[in-house]
Amino acid sequence: MTDLLAHNRRAWDEMVASHDRWTVPVTPAEIAAARGGVPSIVLTPTKPVPAAWFPPLAGRDTLVLAGGGGQ
Repeated sequence: MTDLLAHNRRAWDEMVASHDRWTVPVTPAEIAAARGGVPSIVLTPTKPVPAAWFPPLAGRDTLVLAGGGGQ
């Protein structure tokens, strides 16, 4: 049986090495903007999620599931 953790680790390491956009951490400025209620989230590499889709987020603890690094 394949070691699933090792397999997953290698797969992610390869994606990081190839500079896959979904493995790049967000910047401190993006985190500050999100904490201020201005999230920058995309559905695809080129289509941002409309701000109207979100409830007011300023001052709330929010976890974006599958948001790339626990953003």
